[in-house]
Amino acid sequence: MLRLTKELINYNVKAFDDEIGKVNDFLFMDEDFIIRYMVVNIGALVFGRDVLISPNELGEPDWVSKQFPVNLTKEEIQESPDIKTDQPISAMDLERLHDHYKWPKFWTPLNTAGTGPSTPSQTSIGAVKPEHRTDTARLAIEKQMQLDGPKLRSIHEVIGYDVDANDGVAGKIEDIIIDDKNWRLRYMVIKTGNIFNNKNVILAVDWINWISHRNSKLRVDMPVKLIEQSPEFDPQTPMTRREEEVFYDFHGKPYYWINR
Repeated sequence: MLRLTKELINYNVKAFDDEIGKVNDFLFMDEDFIIRYMVVNIGALVFGRDVLISPNELGEPDWVSKQFPVNLTKEEIQESPDIKTDQPISAMDLERLHDHYKWPKFWTPLNTAGTGPSTPSQTSIGAVKPEHRTDTARLAIEKQMQLDGPKLRSIHEVIGYDVDANDGVAGKIEDIIIDDKNWRLRYMVIKTGNIFNNKNVILAVDWINWISHRNSKLRVDMPVKLIEQSPEFDPQTPMTRREEEVFYDFHGKPYYWINR
């Protein structure tokens, strides 16, 4: 089912044996728009900390009581590595996290043996072949690889970005709609117009050309007027497949749920 991410913030998170905390954020990769982690705040309000939980550990959410069950114990979660979520997360931090839970890694694991690059993605770094690099250059590259993790993005960070159409700014991101079956971002909710004349519309994530986190904007190749004239979206009403069809038909786009 399609869900607004703002709706999910502050949901209770329940481990096998006890409640553990509340949903604070979600982290996704803008290469594939898949949510990789739920950010959960555990502990006391002042002295709590954020932990990362993979959506693969989530049970069937209770939408009435606003609760996410997770297939982990309270102790497992409390003893998970301390990771700062208010800054870029390094590959080393993710290695420790996935080793703790025995989760499979969705990125290229680090080469910690100190023998130089050993995978295609590693050997593509730098213009000089590995065997021709100096020890200093090789060590510098390995150190940077340890620091650089997958480019995870916060839902909180992206909400508020400008939507840059091909002839001007069409509005701002108001919310993000996810598919809770595969934890993929499906639509951006865009507030168009100005404070006196605006409405909410949706923009399919598949149509985004690029996202610039440095400039806090995303780009879509369509005119402002077309976005503004798009069918209005009501955040208070659950989106149905029929409403999706109306939206795709308006833009003359093929349905994403056919031939996939």
